[in-house]
Amino acid sequence: MDNGQLTPETVPTTVGIDIRVESPQTLNRDAWDAFVSEHEAATPYHLSAWMLGVERAYGHQCYAVMAYRGSTCVVFCH
Repeated sequence: MDNGQLTPETVPTTVGIDIRVESPQTLNRDAWDAFVSEHEAATPYHLSAWMLGVERAYGHQCYAVMAYRGSTCVVFCH
């Protein structure tokens, strides 16, 4: 009987979001920086150039995770 409650069998496995993990070299830097620039708490440390600079200067492997709904970036982290 369907009582409207979610169970492991009825939880949707997709939510219409495309998640991408990228390196600074493959990252869509324009999309990343545009997303950052729209947030009031953003700092230069959030920009793609900073991530790339850290990777080049210190040899740290940096990755960006971006979630898209259609062609719009809706969340990111690095």
